[in-house]
Amino acid sequence: MAKIPARILGLEKPLPGLELIGRGKVRNSYKIPGHDDKMLVDVTNNISIFDFVLNAQVEGKGGILTAINHFLVTQVIKDACESDFIAAGAAIDEYLPAELRGNSELQRRATVVKRVNPPDVEDIVRFILTGTGWESYQKDGTVCGHTLPAGLTDGSMLPYPIYTPSTKAEIGHDVHLTADSIAERYGTEREQLALKIARAIHKHAMKRGILMGDTKFEFSFTNGRLCLVDERGTPDSSRYFDFEAYLEARKEGKLPPSLDKQFVRNYGIEIGIKKRNPKVNEDVAWVHEQVIPNEILDKTSEIYRNIFWRLTGHSISDYQKNQMGIA
Repeated sequence: MAKIPARILGLEKPLPGLELIGRGKVRNSYKIPGHDDKMLVDVTNNISIFDFVLNAQVEGKGGILTAINHFLVTQVIKDACESDFIAAGAAIDEYLPAELRGNSELQRRATVVKRVNPPDVEDIVRFILTGTGWESYQKDGTVCGHTLPAGLTDGSMLPYPIYTPSTKAEIGHDVHLTADSIAERYGTEREQLALKIARAIHKHAMKRGILMGDTKFEFSFTNGRLCLVDERGTPDSSRYFDFEAYLEARKEGKLPPSLDKQFVRNYGIEIGIKKRNPKVNEDVAWVHEQVIPNEILDKTSEIYRNIFWRLTGHSISDYQKNQMGIA
């Protein structure tokens, strides 16, 4: 399980009547009595960067991520592929023991999903060249086996979206894989599904004046079929930019501030978290000792609320009430 700061663990009270079966950096998973083929995923307000969980929480973050997932699954992705999604909002009560029903805070954060095999790969689709993709391109002009045109810079729009899978490490940094290696294991369907879903979210975001620079999905391979699991298109798993700001910044070869957790990553770079190793206990302890300023957390909460509103056209409270049925 993920290494969580002791203070944060103290804030995460176990859900009565449910057995905790998995603790991730941000999401906790529970068995649901009487529903062995399902589980409850509770999205916390935790925030992680560079594979460390920070000793801080962002107010309302869990509810915003859950609502973005709900919106994209039900109104954008729809039936484009098989999904683990079963219920969110007030609808989770149908599956919960009596003592947890009517809990509006839990309804904001939690989703009932199918229990499937754990994903072993992270499926990343890139529309612009930045982050670890840019780092790889600088070395030899390729990213995950894709040979890209010469002369690109950090932030360049790619001529077409590319599929750039990576390992899924429980502890430590993920490692790039080639698209061909994934095709050898799963056939080409995995890449095609990732590109199809990413294009659907990208197209929707562009209609709202937002550029999705890259995004990460996870698929479970269960009973011979691929099933989309975990988060989709959230500001934790995707890089978003205001499109007009992106075009202006590119005139000077730059990137504008992104509308996601890159703001926190930048702070982590400033204080040296990126240089630390999540596999080294001393580094983990050091990161857990860092006090994250309130202004960083408040700004992050503002960014998350803003991207939710930009993507959906709703305030988070209105969406939770009117679309998720939460009192």
